[in-house]
Amino acid sequence: MAEIHQEHLHHLAKRNHKLMEALHQAKAKGAKIGKILFGTLEVGLGAYVGGVIHGRTMKHVDPVTGETVGATVGPIPMELAAGAAVLALGHFDILGEEWTPHVDRFGTGLVAAFATNKGYAFGERWKFGGLRAALTPWKHAAAPGLPAPAPAAAVHAAGDPSPAQMAQVVETMRQAAASAPR
Repeated sequence: MAEIHQEHLHHLAKRNHKLMEALHQAKAKGAKIGKILFGTLEVGLGAYVGGVIHGRTMKHVDPVTGETVGATVGPIPMELAAGAAVLALGHFDILGEEWTPHVDRFGTGLVAAFATNKGYAFGERWKFGGLRAALTPWKHAAAPGLPAPAPAAAVHAAGDPSPAQMAQVVETMRQAAASAPR
C-alpha cells in the first residue's frame, strides 16, 4: 500500500489552496461581469420604458423643430419628468440601500430615452435641412428636403371639401411621397 508522507500532504494542501484562490477569483470576476450586464439591462429597460412613454403620450409634430411632442409635466416632457422622479428616489435613498443602484440605473435609462428622442430629431433636421437647420430649428420650420406644409384652405359651411381643396390634398400627398427617403 502506498504511504502518504507529510510532504505529500503539504503538496496537496498547497494545491488545494491554489485551486480555492482560483475559484474565488473566478467567482469575483463572474459576479463583476454579471453586475455590469445586469446594470446594462436596467438602463436599457429604463430607455425602453421611456420610449414607450414617449410613444404612448405623443401628441403632435412640432412644426418649428420637427420633433414629436408628447405629454408634459409643466414644461418638462413626460419621460424626462419620470426619469427625474426615479433618479430622485435613488439619490435620496428612499427605497433603501439595496434598491438604490437599481433605481438609479433605471432612471438613467429614462433620461437616456429623452436624450435619444432629442438626438434623433437633431439628426433628422441635419439630414433633411443641413447642419444650420439642425442647429437653429426655430428658423427653419420646413427643412428643404421635406414638403412645406400646405396653407389652410377655406372650408365650406357644410364642412365638405371643395374640389380645389381635394386637388390640393392630392398634390401635397404626391409631393410627400416623392420626397420620402427610399
